[in-house]
Amino acid sequence: MFTRMKQSRDGEYLQIVANYRDGSRVRQRMVLYVGHYESIDKALQSMPRLLTQARRKATVAERDVAFMRENNYSGGMLKEEEERTRKLRAEADGLGQKLDELRRLVADNPELLTLDAARAERHAERQQRRRAAVTKAWAEARAAKGASLVTTPREA
Repeated sequence: MFTRMKQSRDGEYLQIVANYRDGSRVRQRMVLYVGHYESIDKALQSMPRLLTQARRKATVAERDVAFMRENNYSGGMLKEEEERTRKLRAEADGLGQKLDELRRLVADNPELLTLDAARAERHAERQQRRRAAVTKAWAEARAAKGASLVTTPREA
């Protein structure tokens, strides 16, 4: 089992993946979608706080719906709030399940944290080199045009 970063339109996200054999071919299966985290360690640090916030948000929404029912709200406004509340609770429950599964995987595979920390470090170094190369190319292009290097790429 190992971790990898996948690229998507929304940025990069972390996956835990396992290899398996399918006849003579080696295939990969995603064990857990971790999300937009740099590493498992960062996910384990951030997820409990996010889970608390999601649960709190869902509880407040449930109280609002209860208040609306007690005060005989009806129609579209109540239905919209009930639907929003269901989504918030499902999101909180899903995050809780993901955190539990991540903790279980790390407990069952302690080497996963070590391997992922090394992967995250290599990934950060690669990104730093890419940013430096882009900055250098931009600076060279600006210098070739005779423009001032005082402005940043976003100002250009």
